[in-house]
Amino acid sequence: MTLEGSKNPDFQQSASQDFSVGASGLASRTFSLWIRRLGSYIVIVGLVGAVLALWNTYVATIIAPLDPESFLNLISTDPLDIILKSLNWTSTSGVPVFVIIIALSLIGMIINSVTHGAAIKLCLEDYGNRGAGTIRESFSYAGNRLTTLIGAQIIYGLILMIPVLPGGLVFAYSALTIDIMDPSTYGLLLTTIPLLLIGLIIALYLAVRLAPTIAVVIAEKERSAVDSVKRAWSITGHHFWHIFAGLFLLIVLIAVASILIAMLIAPIALIAVSIIGLSTIIIEILISPLPAVFQAVLYRDLESRARMVEADWW
Repeated sequence: MTLEGSKNPDFQQSASQDFSVGASGLASRTFSLWIRRLGSYIVIVGLVGAVLALWNTYVATIIAPLDPESFLNLISTDPLDIILKSLNWTSTSGVPVFVIIIALSLIGMIINSVTHGAAIKLCLEDYGNRGAGTIRESFSYAGNRLTTLIGAQIIYGLILMIPVLPGGLVFAYSALTIDIMDPSTYGLLLTTIPLLLIGLIIALYLAVRLAPTIAVVIAEKERSAVDSVKRAWSITGHHFWHIFAGLFLLIVLIAVASILIAMLIAPIALIAVSIIGLSTIIIEILISPLPAVFQAVLYRDLESRARMVEADWW
C-alpha cells in the first residue's frame, strides 16, 4: 500500500521494500529517523505544541490567576476525554469558563491531530527514501485527513474505555458508600480492584493491537476512520508481543534520552532561572515527535510482514 498523493517518484518503489524489523529495530529505527529529520519534526510537532501550551498557560493566568494549574488540567487534546469532561461538568465557575475550556480543548485536539498526522506523513515519505517529503506537504496532507484522524481517535478511545468502564463505575459507586472509619464498608471497594486490573489488562492489549491506527489513516488515504481501526487490528494480528516489546524499549530509550537532554541543557536552565520549567519545555519539544515516528516505523514493519505472508500464501 503506497501513500497516495506523494509527489516523490521514488516513494512508490520504497513501499515495496522490506521494512520488517525486530522489537529492538522498531525502537532503534524510530530514533534514527527522528534524528535525521529532527529539525523538521521539531517544527511540525515540538514548536507547535510548545506555542499551544504557552497560549493555554497565558489564558489560564487570566481566567484563573489564583490556580492556573487546575484550569490547565481541565484542558485535553483527547477527543474522548473532552466528551467525558463535557458530560461531567459540575463546576460552579459558570458556563463562560466551561465554554473556554471546551474551546481550548477542541483547538488543541485539532492541532494535535494535524501535527502528529503530519509527522507520520513526513516519516513515511522519508523512510526508505532519505530526504523525501516536506513540512508544507505533510501539513497539507494531514489537514485533508483531519476528519478521519479525529474520527479514528474517538473510536480508538471508546474501544479502550469499554473494558475499564465496569470497574470504573463500580469503583465510583463504592467510593460514595465507603466510610473510612468503618472497615466493614471496604468490601465493595476491594472487590473492584480485580475488576479494574482485568479491565486495564484488556485495555492494554487493545491499545497495543490498535497502536498503528493513526499511521493507517495517513498511509492509506482511501480508508475511513472505521476502516482504519479495522486495518490496524488486522495487521497487528499475531504480533502483540513484538509490538509490546518495541513500545517498552521505546519508552526506556525516551526516558534515557530525556535524562541526557536534561543534563546537556542544565547550564542553560540555570542561567534562565526566570523561565519556569525551561528544561521540561525543551525536552518536550525534542521528544514529543517520537510517538508519531514510531507509528510510521511500526506501520511499515507490519505492512511488510503482512505483504510477505500474503506472498508466501500465494
